[in-house]
Amino acid sequence: MEDDNIQQNQKPGPTCTDYERDQRIEQVRKWLCECTSRMDIVRMGMDKWSVQPRAIDDYISKANIIMRTLTKLSAEESLAEQTLRHEYLLKEAYRDNDRRTITATLKQLDFLKGLGKTNMDVTSNGKTIGFNIIVKNEQEKNDLDNI
Repeated sequence: MEDDNIQQNQKPGPTCTDYERDQRIEQVRKWLCECTSRMDIVRMGMDKWSVQPRAIDDYISKANIIMRTLTKLSAEESLAEQTLRHEYLLKEAYRDNDRRTITATLKQLDFLKGLGKTNMDVTSNGKTIGFNIIVKNEQEKNDLDNI
């Protein structure tokens, strides 16, 4: 009965400003980058800011969103930078009529754009998976043997 009265009489703690919240989210992001566990982040946040675990979970969620956004942007920027470098190299190779560099650069550009050839390894526990193909006639069988 006394616990109910205590919980009803408790007032929420003072709210933080937008700047303080952003600083807290940044601190949580740093902790996440250091591979700090959720439990440790909640404990340190409660000690440092005197807030409830729910608020810390909100900070963690927002920090994760920021990290995903930054990672996506940096990957896109890196891809764009590499593409520009290869296009410049390709232009120089065409100018010098360097067919070897042209071919290699075009292959790299295809790879960067996701158009490159990829080989798929189909194995199971180190053993090749076998399969049966039904052919209609001897000609189809010969065609498959020649592949």
